[in-house]
Amino acid sequence: MKNFVITVVAAAFAALCPELRSENIISGQIEGLTSKDKIYAAVFDKKGLPQAVDSTNVDDKGRFTLKTRLADTEALIVALPAQDKLAMGKNAFRGRLFSIFLEGDGNVYNMKVSGGKTVITGGIYNVKAFSKIKYLTENKAPFEDIERAREDFFRANPYKYAYSAYVLKHMVQDGKMNVREGTDAYENLDSRIKLSPYGQEVFRILNFIRISSVGAKAPDFTLADKDKRDITLSDYRGKYVILVFWGSWCGPCRQANKHMKTLYEKYKDRADFAMISLALDRDDKAWRKAVEEDGLTWTQVNMCETPSGPQSVSVIYAISMYPTQILVSPDGSIMAVRFGYNEKKDDIADMLENIFK
Repeated sequence: MKNFVITVVAAAFAALCPELRSENIISGQIEGLTSKDKIYAAVFDKKGLPQAVDSTNVDDKGRFTLKTRLADTEALIVALPAQDKLAMGKNAFRGRLFSIFLEGDGNVYNMKVSGGKTVITGGIYNVKAFSKIKYLTENKAPFEDIERAREDFFRANPYKYAYSAYVLKHMVQDGKMNVREGTDAYENLDSRIKLSPYGQEVFRILNFIRISSVGAKAPDFTLADKDKRDITLSDYRGKYVILVFWGSWCGPCRQANKHMKTLYEKYKDRADFAMISLALDRDDKAWRKAVEEDGLTWTQVNMCETPSGPQSVSVIYAISMYPTQILVSPDGSIMAVRFGYNEKKDDIADMLENIFK
């Protein structure tokens, strides 16, 4: 089974909230909640985990009013016991979870959850063109039907909605649009939508597709390894190099490390082979602990070291999924890209097997 973590595009969490508008107000009532519960508004961080942004209390009838500056994006509404806290890590996806897209005229939304059905009004949910998606979602229609309705919405409203950027992202990611079609659609988005979280994510995905095209030159970089030695990709000319993008926080990455370890052991004595793991870890101790626990004996660097911002390696390679592996040829060209982890299929391993016969 293919596992992967999809990351949020923004290089920093602040980029998830590009517009500081007047507050959006979400009033609601969720069946089964009491004054012992609390409501959080959250967005997904770059690790794919919910990050709490705002919160409010619930009354004894399950009613709440939540104010948030989140706009032009999907927000996760999380209901948890009041004494609990929305934390990162293994138990982040707990409590009762609901999704709401904050966009459209007005800033007041209403959410009612009863009898297993979630009904939302306000903003884009009151737009006529959105009515079919709203109906199908409320009635828990098959995903394929909802997906078709979303794509129909995009075709009818390709420019002015952040929701259209959300749909565009999935169409590009799922191969329903090639890079030229996706780029044309992105360029036609209103400037406000390009700055929205999903507009930025579309840009990053398209950039990654362009960068990672077979035959393209792999961007050069210099980063310090775990022993503070400079590692420069261009110094590896003459070798087949596997770049492994991962993180200590990423479950599929940790699974993939077992496979990468076997692959490294197979070819480590060859003068024309090398492997470099590039982690996205703000917690240096967690990264070093994972390297030790997983027995990663090849070159290890942390992309959260300098350079940062637009020049960071994760940005110039436009990595949007973890894990990702890239095979670089002896002349510095990209030979293959592998997304996620599939224990039954590895095109890069197959390619090396043929090269090193």
